[in-house]
Amino acid sequence: MQQNGEECREPNSSSSLDRDSFLDNYKGLAILFILCIHGEIVLFILVGPQLLDSLAGRIYVSFVSLLYLVAMPAFCFISGLLSPKSLQRKHVVRCIRYFGAYLFWHTLTVLAMAGAPSPGNSAFTIKFWSVDGVEWYLASLIIWRLLFLPVFSLLRWPITVSIVVAVFMMMTDTMLCSQASCTFGFFPFFMAGASFRGRLRDIRLETPGWAQGLILGGLTASVVLMVTLGREWIVFPRRLLGCIYGGETGAGIAEPDSIRAAMNATHPYVPPPATDFCATVPGVVEMAAFYPAVFALLAIFGALVSERRVMFVTRAGSNSLYIYLTHYTVLAPAVMLAAGAATEGWSSPAVPSTLATLCVVLCTWVLLSGEWIKCVCGPCVEPPVERCLLSDDRDIL
Repeated sequence: MQQNGEECREPNSSSSLDRDSFLDNYKGLAILFILCIHGEIVLFILVGPQLLDSLAGRIYVSFVSLLYLVAMPAFCFISGLLSPKSLQRKHVVRCIRYFGAYLFWHTLTVLAMAGAPSPGNSAFTIKFWSVDGVEWYLASLIIWRLLFLPVFSLLRWPITVSIVVAVFMMMTDTMLCSQASCTFGFFPFFMAGASFRGRLRDIRLETPGWAQGLILGGLTASVVLMVTLGREWIVFPRRLLGCIYGGETGAGIAEPDSIRAAMNATHPYVPPPATDFCATVPGVVEMAAFYPAVFALLAIFGALVSERRVMFVTRAGSNSLYIYLTHYTVLAPAVMLAAGAATEGWSSPAVPSTLATLCVVLCTWVLLSGEWIKCVCGPCVEPPVERCLLSDDRDIL
């Protein structure tokens, strides 16, 4: 897309020239929020069910609960914003590259999570669709850009229609597959970003310092209120995303038996919404209200993002896809160690565990934002598929 004569580059363009610091900062913070959410599992396992009995635990979990409402929606929104207005060969090639990366990372997830045949059964069934990792985003991105976007862009009210479709699909058997559920559930955020293509100034709110202070004060007050009201309110924002991830389907995927056993013993969440709940009148009403509320939070988030280069944040944004796909290679060992300790009955105090979790998350974010990650993992994240394709510069559509 074009803005003021300059191209808004893709999240992981190999060139560092003419990059938009606002977009990189937006992605850098969004990927940090995602790491905070995924790293939280270490804290839950270390401390155990008494986590929410401590003030430090309630504050941290309340803060991360708010991040749930912003992190992945923001990532999908910025992906829509950076989507091309017309499909050319280079854009389809990029989607093919995403597909190659998806196959690689999903194969690793299947191998890590599927496990061996059950006792007494010699068959080895590859659980390809019932196992899901972070790579679901790549598959969804391909579908959004190649199939959904060309159709929805022709509609008069594309965002509204995308919300209606997303809520409707929650009343179908789509909920039985978390990948399909996420593809439809997060699409309205992608469509909202695509609606702002060429109107980047509309999301760059030049917010004065006093207004940013008020916003931060309001967010802090929200955390304090959640901590005061107790457990049900602390975890309520997470339940709002439950139907998007497939309800019980989304909550039960991709954990090896050792982690699942530890989490069953220590997890302080309220149960995810039953899959059937998403098809009830209260579930439909809840989700119909969820999307406008998150759009408002994304506007607030955009008002806090700086247009200048910010240490670590801008660099993390330029490598956001690399961080997203590789961060579990750092977090997984920590989760495994914590799960092993939990199964042995060992637990840790809330305050040092919270500080340790924050340290692991921040160190992972900074470490993976370096340019070295492209040298090491480049073929796994951006596979060179061009050598397998015909040379042709014609437009696809």
